Amino acid sequence: MSNTVNRRKHALQMLIDTEEAGASEESCYVDDACPNKKSKEKEPKQQKNAKTGIEFRLERLNGRLPGNIELANLLHYCLIGSPVEKPSWTIFKNWKGFLQTVFFRVNCNQDYVDNSYESFKYINNFFNKDWTKLDLSVSNRDEFWRDVTNVRRSLGLEIKAKLEGKTDPLLFHLDANIRLKLLLSLQEMISLQHPFPNQGLEDPRIKIIPTKQKYRKVTEKSPIFTLDCEMCMTKYGDAELTRISMMDENGKIVMDSLVKPSNEITDYLTVYSGITPEVMKDVNITLEDIQKAISLILPDDAILCGHSLEFDLRAMRMSHPYIIDVGALYDLKGKTRSRTSLKTLAQVFLRKEIQDETIGHCSVEDALATLELLQLKFKNDYCTRYLNLIPTLGLPKEKAANTTRSSDAVQATDADAKLESKEIAEVTEELIKTSPIVPKFCARCDTKIGTNCIAKGCKCANLTPEICVRCHVSDIEKKKRDEPAHIIDENEEFLEWREAVTVEQFKSSVITDYVAEYSKKGTKTILAAFKNPEQFVNEEKICHLLNSANFNTIQEYVDAVKPNIMEHRLCLLERDCDSSSVPYPILDKAVKDLIGASSKNSLIIFMLESPEKSILYAKSKNY
Repeated sequence: MSNTVNRRKHALQMLIDTEEAGASEESCYVDDACPNKKSKEKEPKQQKNAKTGIEFRLERLNGRLPGNIELANLLHYCLIGSPVEKPSWTIFKNWKGFLQTVFFRVNCNQDYVDNSYESFKYINNFFNKDWTKLDLSVSNRDEFWRDVTNVRRSLGLEIKAKLEGKTDPLLFHLDANIRLKLLLSLQEMISLQHPFPNQGLEDPRIKIIPTKQKYRKVTEKSPIFTLDCEMCMTKYGDAELTRISMMDENGKIVMDSLVKPSNEITDYLTVYSGITPEVMKDVNITLEDIQKAISLILPDDAILCGHSLEFDLRAMRMSHPYIIDVGALYDLKGKTRSRTSLKTLAQVFLRKEIQDETIGHCSVEDALATLELLQLKFKNDYCTRYLNLIPTLGLPKEKAANTTRSSDAVQATDADAKLESKEIAEVTEELIKTSPIVPKFCARCDTKIGTNCIAKGCKCANLTPEICVRCHVSDIEKKKRDEPAHIIDENEEFLEWREAVTVEQFKSSVITDYVAEYSKKGTKTILAAFKNPEQFVNEEKICHLLNSANFNTIQEYVDAVKPNIMEHRLCLLERDCDSSSVPYPILDKAVKDLIGASSKNSLIIFMLESPEKSILYAKSKNY
């Protein structure tokens, strides 16, 4: 036993040394619409002084242009963060690094918009002539400011509000054995941003369906299935499912299939996914096929186990109530959202190497490692889920905080032997050339279901199912038709999962009331310097009002606003301008002065609104 403990001490100590040698702040690159846990694990950590940035992905709006709702959501997220939904069409770089947001709306005539390229020297230089066309709905300024000054709560908060005064529907198992104690509660699923049914309310492109129509109450005998997925990036900036593997708790692979994404693949993420164009050639199994198979294969009381399983479920566009997350079970840091990678857990607790840096991940290998970690937990009968294992292994507590890598791929124990990402890509490319792809077909219908695996020692080559998911579904449906109908016990308890988490309509709160919950007492948070702001918000400690209509010239307005900008985290500015009364250079200078008055690492958003056409500029000020 002492040798085992010593080996684990040694492995953890090497990870600590590696961490201390290259410690840096956690990456703040926020992109919830790209739920590929593999790619996020490889993301390099951001330095404390990392530059901030913003990028718009209009294709995610399904042909719509950003309007009042989208711009309001963007401003709310910039100010408040996760309590509101992240704009699906926006990608932030180092979001936590933004110190303030300055939004300036100019109500103008068409000349300003048409001549913006030639007439605004500073504006074009600062924003690199990069603007976004807006929906005509922004022309109604009253509706615009009403949307901006009223915050719509996130799905998580809506579900929490729905549960207020009620019992968490997933907490009935707390007095059971360890198998059920390891399940996530609904509050924890919200915190980890698990997908819930009907989540298309936030993003119309993405419809989340439940894995089953009804769920029996989970028991100590409920079966466990481990699941892992591989994803590729597609043209709309989403990480879509390209491979899925699932096995039961005996290690039998019940599903292993390649999946054709709905949209064109733009990045195969081969280093992480192991997927290449040749691997995906002639694949015709769809996401809908996988969803139907999952629904039929899983019993009504099945427990799904994985590592950071919310990413897999998002790619599957499915929701499941009974979840075990091995990243939370082996909590080396004490922070649920900062989970240690599967690669590290396998190294430290299973003493095995998975996820070769040069050939990509194999979802079967990952699912098997997940199962072995779960079985180890059962074997040792750890009394709590979020168990800090450092004292168990005999390491000093003061070094515990440095033993985990949040969403950062764990490096091999010999840090000096790590390959740089460019070298890894080169080695991966060479391996692909020298490792011929051998397709695997369904034994019954000849549908392509997979290829040979080049991961060293991987068991997927000989253990994967012989038939495709479509044939598997056909067999299950035939078996159900031949079996006698199941008699439902009237006293049997069911979990009303869809009902428990469905939100019919999002509620809104005045921005000052909402912000008060998330800001320090007495801090100045919002500067509302637009026409008649008192119609939309009240003057409070956290909100300072300036009526732009009280100033005769734009220069007077700018001089009054400038001293207040630095003090507020969100500045909402507005001015009526006409090209005949306010020459282009005057407006150009006004924008320059306002940007100059903002802090370093501010998000600057400038909007030119006219009845015929409106455009938006956005850029981070990194000086």
